[in-house]
Amino acid sequence: MSNLLTLKYWIALNPGSPAPIMVKGLIGLTALFFLIALLLGLTKKKFRKTLYFRTLEKIYLFSLANFFVSLFLLFFVYESVPFFSSRFWFILWVGEMAIWLYFIARFFMSLPEKRASLEREREFNKYIP
Repeated sequence: MSNLLTLKYWIALNPGSPAPIMVKGLIGLTALFFLIALLLGLTKKKFRKTLYFRTLEKIYLFSLANFFVSLFLLFFVYESVPFFSSRFWFILWVGEMAIWLYFIARFFMSLPEKRASLEREREFNKYIP
């Protein structure tokens, strides 16, 4: 556990075999991303005319892209490829997910403003012939 906070642990180009719990966690995360992408991909057409369609589409693309990234990382960790199974790829991946989720959350927080502007526009267009 003391190695977890050292720079040598995260930057090592030949990290060795991962802990079994890490591999199981990565398999679970890959399955979760796949299930989210599958469910949103199948139900995307139902929400096409709603205000939340773009948010659901962003979450779908997020989960689909991260499914493939986690699949590649899982493959390289399983095959113990020295450079591509390094731990700094996981740091980059978590950073990418955090940035992407930040932009999805920011877009989701702007939906009440868009809803209010749509209501004002409907109210205005009600009186225009």
